[in-house]
Formats: sequence, C-alpha cells, structure tokens
Amino acid sequence: PPAQSAAAPQWVVQLGSFGEQDNAQRLAKRVASVGFDANISTHRSDGQVLYRVRIGPKPSRNAAEAVASALSAHGFVAQVVTAD
Repeated sequence: PPAQSAAAPQWVVQLGSFGEQDNAQRLAKRVASVGFDANISTHRSDGQVLYRVRIGPKPSRNAAEAVASALSAHGFVAQVVTAD
C-alpha cells in the first residue's frame, strides 16, 4: 500500500468537550472502564479553555468509525473528526 503522505488527515474520535477539566477526566475514566484509552487535550475557543476527550489519532476514517461504533454500543456519543 502507498505510504500515507504528511498532508493526509488523521482521524480522532471525540467523546466530549468540557469547560471543566474534572468533567473531562470523569468521562475519560468511564471510557477506560470499557477498554478504550482516551486522552484529554486542551483547546482555546472564544477565550475559554475547553478540555476535549478524544481517542486516537487513527490512520483512517474507517478505523476511527469502527472505534466510534464500538463506543456507541456502550452508550457513548462519539463523533469522528480530523485531528488538529
């Protein structure tokens, strides 16, 4: 298969975005309890820091969709987005 170019997007599964870090940490722990390794990243929007709970990056949208589907089966609301 061809090598992935540096410009190709990487995909992540986002589970939530919170103004309070504690809320993000609680969600990340719930995700871990069903076997997924979520990370928390910060993002600044309109001068406010948001704490995003994400899994990935994954090498393809299909791989990220598979993770999102598995999480949905456990009751999580998961959205596939490009990594930034």
